[in-house]
Amino acid sequence: MNSKILTVIICAYNMEKYIETALESCVIKDIDKLQVLVMNDGSRDNTEGIVKSYTEKYPESFFLINKVNGGWGSNVNLAVTLAEGKYVKLLDADDWFDSEALQRFVEFLSDCDYDAISNMHYESYVDHEVVETPVWEDLIGKRVEIGNIPNNVFLAIWDSTFKTSIVKKYHKELPEHTLYTDTLFIYQICAGLTNVYFSDYKLYHYRLDRNGQSVSLDSIAKHYKEHFDVTYRMVKKYSDPLYQGNNLVIGRVAWTYTVTVRYLVLLNCTLKMDVKCYVSKLEEEIKKYPELVARTNTSLLLRLIRKNYRFALALYKLKLHFTNGKKK
Repeated sequence: MNSKILTVIICAYNMEKYIETALESCVIKDIDKLQVLVMNDGSRDNTEGIVKSYTEKYPESFFLINKVNGGWGSNVNLAVTLAEGKYVKLLDADDWFDSEALQRFVEFLSDCDYDAISNMHYESYVDHEVVETPVWEDLIGKRVEIGNIPNNVFLAIWDSTFKTSIVKKYHKELPEHTLYTDTLFIYQICAGLTNVYFSDYKLYHYRLDRNGQSVSLDSIAKHYKEHFDVTYRMVKKYSDPLYQGNNLVIGRVAWTYTVTVRYLVLLNCTLKMDVKCYVSKLEEEIKKYPELVARTNTSLLLRLIRKNYRFALALYKLKLHFTNGKKK
């Protein structure tokens, strides 16, 4: 009988500087109940050697899977097929868990039967750390059926833990060599959820302000077409009845869509990149679904773009001018 309660999937590419912290955070009293799958995505540094030291020390819990570089999506595609735990959680190789909270969380998972659990998390910057207060704070301690999920709630990769059977059933092949596919992964799994439990476990330390992160402006400028591609795929997929009407799916699309358009406009305003064609293509597709438009209409920027793109750009530039302290 399989005794693994939680499968932790760590996707790693050249993470020798950070991965030991991630691995060590998984060393808990009930480590035998963990399956830690470390997907070494063709790293050229000492990532493999560091992981091997944990597989040798904890051979029943840590597993190294070496593969040709294919990006985050390819790692998750393979890892999902290998997952044996009752639940699955993703951990970025440069982030880490609160080990004491993880121990309690594994005990909690042993006895629960929720489709998904959403936890609180820490945002960790170079010089400080804060607990991110979720918009769903008033839902803490409650199991909420999908039909009752508030409009402002969506699941993020660092907050979410999913029942493995649901992940295996609803996960679809993610594109390789593409950033931001974690949003597509969440989107797919949300289609299979009937309930979510909102927990006060402060489990995940989400590292920010690291050079080279995919959420940095430099990275977004370099990979904005991938950002667009993932978002466009999400909107296109909404044509499948499997996704329609699901409040978590709608929330996930709305949030991702709004962020993507904001990034594209930011690139236009700060780096003079002409990305109007991408914004227009997204707008053309999303207008097919009134419920998605209604949810994204909470963004002032999107409302302005829908009225007049050039006017929206001008106002956004003005906002950046004042926000950056360049008022003259």
